[in-house]
Amino acid sequence: MDKYKVELNLIVCTMNKVYVLLVEDDKYMNLTLSGFLEEEGYDIVSAGTANEAIEKIHDNNKLYNLVILDYNLGNLSGLTGLDILAKMKTVNPDVKSILITAYSDKKIKDLAQEAGVDIFINKPFLLDDILEAVASLTNDNTKRTEINLTNKT
Repeated sequence: MDKYKVELNLIVCTMNKVYVLLVEDDKYMNLTLSGFLEEEGYDIVSAGTANEAIEKIHDNNKLYNLVILDYNLGNLSGLTGLDILAKMKTVNPDVKSILITAYSDKKIKDLAQEAGVDIFINKPFLLDDILEAVASLTNDNTKRTEINLTNKT
């Protein structure tokens, strides 16, 4: 009976998993953000280019809860994070989004708002700022579930 309860609790924990697509062309920022968010319990799929992000949107079996996008993807395709968000919304219109950028131009903020970006974060930022934004958009209870599982043993 105890074994059954443990297996059931693990299934519940998996069902509460938050799936995040991270689109960041800076290799070190990508590694830092994905590693940090994975340590916090999020399931991260990362892309370093616009084309890779588009592939992951269409090829992955996961329905992402959230997409975190850099505005300037620094590639030759000319696509921005907002273009990737538009493609993501064709697959999942309810996906939540965070746009991160080093540009503080009001025009970009206006474009982000028009595109339906939920949270706009200027670089540089603190990792805690990202964590707070992710948790607020996903109503994340993954950590709470994991704590409850730990306390019941």
